[in-house]
Amino acid sequence: MVIEFPLPNREQVSQAVDQFLIPGDAVSAPLLSAVKTLLQGKSYSDIERDMIATRRRTALSSGDLGTEVAKFVSANAAALPVNERAALAAEAIARGEMSQHKAHEFFSVSRDVIRRASSLNDTAIAKRSRSGG
Repeated sequence: MVIEFPLPNREQVSQAVDQFLIPGDAVSAPLLSAVKTLLQGKSYSDIERDMIATRRRTALSSGDLGTEVAKFVSANAAALPVNERAALAAEAIARGEMSQHKAHEFFSVSRDVIRRASSLNDTAIAKRSRSGG
């Protein structure tokens, strides 16, 4: 018998990050938003592993949590293809969670690429709403 566990949705990812990272005031809202966006599509155990490893690096380096979280975002965003990073950045901007400038820094894509991804996303939404789907 196989038991399938669905991946967490956006709200559940957000709750898991808050639970495992315990950011308090040490992590800025845009940075926390970037972490939550990057962890979409990951399992609870992947989220827990990544956030505990980030906390562990903070403790071992005697640094601050915000710096380690920024390193996590940069490392994980860099592994994604440009079009996925641009889509994540455009999504974070559309939700009002960060400015284009912050998205450019966190996701390592130019603001022109982010604008193109945003316009493509807006066009796809408009087409879906016109077609009734």
